Amino acid sequence: MTIDLESLVLTLFNSLFETTPWQSFLKSLERKLSCQSCALLLRTPSLNDPGLLMSEKLGPEDSLSIVAAFHDSPFYDIPNGEIQALSQRRSEPFFGQNYTKFHDYCKRAQVVDLIALNLFDTEQGVSFRLRAIRSEDSVPFNDKEIAVVKALLPYLKSAVSIYARHVRQQRQLYISEETASQLGFGLIVLRSDGEIVTMNSFAESILQERKDFFVRQGRLHFADKEGELNLRRYLRLLEKQEEKGDCSFQVPCADIEESNWMLTLLRYADIPVEFRGDNTGTYSVILHRRTPISVEHISRLLDLTPAEAQLAKHLVQGDSLSEAAEKLGRSRSTVRVQLAAIFAKTGVHKQHQLISHILQAATRP
Repeated sequence: MTIDLESLVLTLFNSLFETTPWQSFLKSLERKLSCQSCALLLRTPSLNDPGLLMSEKLGPEDSLSIVAAFHDSPFYDIPNGEIQALSQRRSEPFFGQNYTKFHDYCKRAQVVDLIALNLFDTEQGVSFRLRAIRSEDSVPFNDKEIAVVKALLPYLKSAVSIYARHVRQQRQLYISEETASQLGFGLIVLRSDGEIVTMNSFAESILQERKDFFVRQGRLHFADKEGELNLRRYLRLLEKQEEKGDCSFQVPCADIEESNWMLTLLRYADIPVEFRGDNTGTYSVILHRRTPISVEHISRLLDLTPAEAQLAKHLVQGDSLSEAAEKLGRSRSTVRVQLAAIFAKTGVHKQHQLISHILQAATRP
């Protein structure tokens, strides 16, 4: 049997980012090994990964019984990177008695032989269990066919590591997107000339629905003249490192009275890792509309008292300290004391830094 290893390796890496990851590789491996099915049990950090990828030809079993057979299998905990075959294990004494569910599955699915490989990426928290199965009237795998899987081993280790990092990054982005959408703010990563590197879904919807902001030749612009000047000025200051902290300013909404967009610019080091560009010459613009934000969420996020969280909410919405005091029915001296307590808990010293801190904290998993 001739095996085109190069073609198989290419299919392996291409399959990692397909709509159904790994599936084309499993089907290709089935053809290369002349087996009825290849199955893959994955346990990854992904929120939505069902864990099991399998061939449609796996046998007359429902998913639960297949998973049960996987867990009861003598191959479930074989050493990391070791390849074993069922034909080698069946001769062991009391094989059927020790692995009842797996033994019953093999009988029902008429499994003749099975190649098993386990790979574990402890750093990313991934378990990878590959199974190639021959059933019905087939013959057991020979040494040359097992050698094919051994030849694939270094490439499989790399593929598992790549896939694990990709899934983890997608998970972080998912959490950040969900949190950002709940709080109602958009995050856009810009280069120093205003070119957009990336943005979250809420920012995308803002740019599509609003006339206050627009994109021209891939760069962010504001319809409000003062807002446009502020953006360019602060980007220049950040680039020249003349602005040591983050910057905040307001831009009026064109069609809503007494309502503003809050903008906070963050330096590269303050941008959440999953939103950074490919070099240090990138900055983050947070767009936040004066819309309701959960006091409970801010309280949990920063470990604030309800009264402190209420004050923080008003400041994030763009109110001045005096406006917040009036709306909350508190004296200015009271809110000053509460603001000092918030500063102490968050480690910031200015109101615009507090706004930035709250929004940054919300974007991080």
